[in-house]
Amino acid sequence: MKKLYFIGIVFEKKISSRIQALKEMAKTQFSSRKALRSPAHITLAAPFHYDTQEILSVKTAIAEMGNASFPIHLSGVGKFGKRVIFVRTDSDKELSGYRNRLEQKLRPFSIDTRTKKFHPHVTIAFKDLKEEVFQAAYDYFQDKCDVGVSRHWRLVILELFPYGWKVLQ
Repeated sequence: MKKLYFIGIVFEKKISSRIQALKEMAKTQFSSRKALRSPAHITLAAPFHYDTQEILSVKTAIAEMGNASFPIHLSGVGKFGKRVIFVRTDSDKELSGYRNRLEQKLRPFSIDTRTKKFHPHVTIAFKDLKEEVFQAAYDYFQDKCDVGVSRHWRLVILELFPYGWKVLQ
């Protein structure tokens, strides 16, 4: 049976809690709750369908890459159009290099990571954020997105369940 997965970086509790608080603010202040369906993360390989038995081989392969080889600086707010608000990262060069190494690891599994231009970020509001409140939400988060530095992040596979995305154990 095939399920939907994606590969990303998740953060230690301190950083995750700060991002979770921003997502909760988006929900409370602007009725945007979709970002709450996944843990705080940076996507490295967009969602893909894969056999549930074979995904463990992918997990083993990416485990060989290791975790937290560089700090990830999370500060500032950004946006994509009028639908997505996110926390910026100042570690784009390092993340791009790490993603390139991930691509090499994923080649034998035919998982495509090059579906879109890579722009590392952590989403705090999207999809259900109404266009009429977008600018107010963007302005609201201007001085709230200094999240900090993640030094203990992990590369993981996330799996889609009916209630949202969960880290594959």
